[in-house]
Amino acid sequence: RSPSRGLGDVYKRQGIVQDQSKITPGLVQDYSGICMNQIHGNEALEVSRSDLNKFLNADAIYTQSKKLALAVSSADCLPIILASNDASEIAAIHVGWRGLANGVIDSTLKLFKNKHSELSAWFAPCISIENFEVSKDVLEQFNNKNLDKFFFPLKAKDKWKFDLRNAALKVMQRKGVKVNQSNLCTYTEDNLFYSYTVSY
Repeated sequence: RSPSRGLGDVYKRQGIVQDQSKITPGLVQDYSGICMNQIHGNEALEVSRSDLNKFLNADAIYTQSKKLALAVSSADCLPIILASNDASEIAAIHVGWRGLANGVIDSTLKLFKNKHSELSAWFAPCISIENFEVSKDVLEQFNNKNLDKFFFPLKAKDKWKFDLRNAALKVMQRKGVKVNQSNLCTYTEDNLFYSYTVSY
């Protein structure tokens, strides 16, 4: 099953905290935090301290504000932290297959003033190719994206394995962004991470 779904009902079932006021205050002393209401789109918003406690519908947030932490949540999708090498700009991106197909990474990169070669990204744990099965309608969303090599057909009719992590990596590499990544899988390491696919 694809993990790119609304998470509110699952959060309620599992008792997972959604209230950002309970999550962000103690992250780092003297820092405030901003979360997103992630909608599996390509909206990237620039934020500042004036956006604290706002309900932001987006899948990426970017800032140049100091002492402002940006948060991204995930339940199998790929969370990305992006920063300029001089630490003047940062972003948090939520990348599911829908967001990747619709250009959420590109939308975020357009907000940066630094050259792409002066940016670094960190890919947090997400669902691995071994555990991410998608249908033909997902594959069709990537027509003309030059990412078809990250889909691997299964014996079952109209089913593919999708390598979300490396497809996103390819998008970053095309833009000249340096990437470090975790190879942990949220599905197989569900004792460490929350997995929508496991709980669904």
